[in-house]
Amino acid sequence: MKSLIFFAAFVLSFSAFANNWYDRGNAGFAIFCTGDVKPQVLDLYEVSQRHALTPALSAKTTAVEKAVDLLSRLNSLDPARAKTYRMWAQDFMGSASFITSATEFVKTPDAGLVALPEGCKLEQVVFQRNPSVLNKARYIVNSALWNQLDADNQAALIIHEVIYREFINSLSFEVTSERIRAFNALIHADGLQGLSQESYLALLQELHFPTFEYKGLVLSLGFTDATSSWNVSRLSFENGVIRNAVLSGRHPFERPYVKFYCNDNASVADLGSVVLSNNGNLVSLRVNSDFVQKNECSLPFMEYRTAKSDFTVSGTSWDFDSNEQPAVVKGTLSTSGQFQLNYAGTTYSLAWDPFKPVNVETYFGFDKDLNLRELGLGGAACRSSLNQSVIFTPKNFLSDSILLLDENGVLTSELGLCF
Repeated sequence: MKSLIFFAAFVLSFSAFANNWYDRGNAGFAIFCTGDVKPQVLDLYEVSQRHALTPALSAKTTAVEKAVDLLSRLNSLDPARAKTYRMWAQDFMGSASFITSATEFVKTPDAGLVALPEGCKLEQVVFQRNPSVLNKARYIVNSALWNQLDADNQAALIIHEVIYREFINSLSFEVTSERIRAFNALIHADGLQGLSQESYLALLQELHFPTFEYKGLVLSLGFTDATSSWNVSRLSFENGVIRNAVLSGRHPFERPYVKFYCNDNASVADLGSVVLSNNGNLVSLRVNSDFVQKNECSLPFMEYRTAKSDFTVSGTSWDFDSNEQPAVVKGTLSTSGQFQLNYAGTTYSLAWDPFKPVNVETYFGFDKDLNLRELGLGGAACRSSLNQSVIFTPKNFLSDSILLLDENGVLTSELGLCF
């Protein structure tokens, strides 16, 4: 006969809950029973009792070796996460403080729904939170309880804490550890083998994993919003290959022609939507308007360096050719400062005007050799009668000019003189 134990979560606002990860931390539990029953980590117990799976344990010797071995099961489906998890597992003992004097931790209320055999109780073996002035060690371990566990169960605890480490520092705010335990159970049962990438990513989204690294890009799988609801990010496949996805706004990327960096730990989870080719190259990128408005991050940009010019292009809308070279970049340009660029001997600038709008729309079009062939800086263009430079005048009643250039950078659009 089994009795049900439910640890109720705190009722918190989103902002309080988000900050509470740091203060409250999270826990690794094991089941201790009376009699001659060996203690067992909750995650490992639930492999068979909750998920009806059969454990497939590691043949390695030590707890860390076993944990690293088990995490290698992620290699084929999730190599980036496998690499990070193995690194964290190898670092576990060096990041842990083993407490010998404590008889019992004050239990962290994140276990969620747990079914225990009669005569058994949950004990908190590990407490984790990000190192700070309050705790130099990431993991606080109850030595007396840890030493009662065999290496397989110690490995299960290490993997539990490794998975939780990712969640602590993400925009997936979990009230309980149930989804983390479920993923740990699948690893221990070798239950991920044979899954397609599409099925695996659907599983990660269901378990509220926030990101997935694919071809050097970190895709957003979902995030917890201000109402504490989980929002699934768009992800679609074609013939088993990811074609439409959302880029994480918290992870930089650096491609041959376009880069993105963000140093303020972006509050908006998603940078924008992307279309990908069969080999994982960018076909298009559209930055979310919310990301532009609510973050201090720079937009994706290209450092243009050729014999004709040297300038930086940033934008909210990108289209790429088959080699992931930018073909069209659209963006916005603030009119609060002076802006000009020199291309193939001609200077293009944005005119000062007291009645100008705050921002203007920019347009850069490139050919297959990355020659600038189309240019718009917002507003109508004209030639200066003084030096033959080209000036864009942004006014609400004038349509924007998109100028045409030949492959040598010579302006082919006919322009009148500025007045």
